Amino acid sequence: AAHEARVLAALAKFTAHGDYGSTEEPAYQSAAGEIVAAGGAMADAAAGEDLAGFKAAFDRVGTACNACHE
Repeated sequence: AAHEARVLAALAKFTAHGDYGSTEEPAYQSAAGEIVAAGGAMADAAAGEDLAGFKAAFDRVGTACNACHE
């Protein structure tokens, strides 16, 4: 789970790059930044076997994704 969360965070960094669509929108950058941060938090929680922390970070990712894709 820690590895997959780090991959998620890396992909979010990629999608926030200027060559990716919608990157000029502040709301998009905010969502991408939150996914990077929450992905890192998920990875840290998984590495520390902190299920509650993992679930909380996972929910942050879902909220950021849903906010962008409304």
